[in-house]
Amino acid sequence: SAEEITIGFRYDHIRNLVRSHAMLEIGVCCYKRTLPVPNPNSLTPLDVIKENCGIPQTWKVDPLNFIVVPDETSISASVSSLEFLSGVGLDLSQVFSNGILYKAGNLSEEEIKKQGLRKLFNHIKNRPIVLHNGMMDLMFLYYSFVGELPNQLVDFLESCSKTFTQGVFDTKFLFRQKYPDNPSYLEYVYHKLRRKHQNPPKKLVFEVNDIPNSFIDAQGVEKLLRSSHVSDEICEDYAKHGNCKLSFCPKSHDINRVLDSGFL
Repeated sequence: SAEEITIGFRYDHIRNLVRSHAMLEIGVCCYKRTLPVPNPNSLTPLDVIKENCGIPQTWKVDPLNFIVVPDETSISASVSSLEFLSGVGLDLSQVFSNGILYKAGNLSEEEIKKQGLRKLFNHIKNRPIVLHNGMMDLMFLYYSFVGELPNQLVDFLESCSKTFTQGVFDTKFLFRQKYPDNPSYLEYVYHKLRRKHQNPPKKLVFEVNDIPNSFIDAQGVEKLLRSSHVSDEICEDYAKHGNCKLSFCPKSHDINRVLDSGFL
């Protein structure tokens, strides 16, 4: 079908990009659901089910951040990406001085033993993997910690199903199945669903541990993503796609205003 051809071309394009570029940072969030421990002497199994249905679902969240450096003689980087990273305060000298070395592609058993990040990946890959619009992320992870990317998309998908034993879930795809007429960029999805679960409350509680130190300045990210708009008019590009081509946009990029106004 035409869709399959488009996805195949996209896979070929990303495969070439992944093989010629390098990751500098990996962000992982680990989620664990916690349930109260009932008193076995006072509650029957049915009581436990009823009790759990009436309490908040509490999730422990551990955000992890790894600054990484490819163990290569030379690497390629996108100028626009470096400009973005510089704008949010990334100190490239710190990256190359203190980043964790990793070697991508096919490695021998002896080489794999020396790669600490591969050991971490081997633990993560046996858990459910959740991404958002994550085809490129998945391909970078595969190339960096599994091996050479297959020539054909179908072979990549088959290998992924064997590598990620608990499945890979893309929240962009899931959101579009339920809300096909809405934008599906991450900021929109997050705020729309957050409102849905708070009004009325759906009893979801997230306990997030402190975010570890990074070479990236979190305030710099906020400043970069925030619009310095001077009017109340909503930016149509940002509302629909989550990004704006203008370096300075006079219109609003406030996602809450987008949702409040029913702009879309």
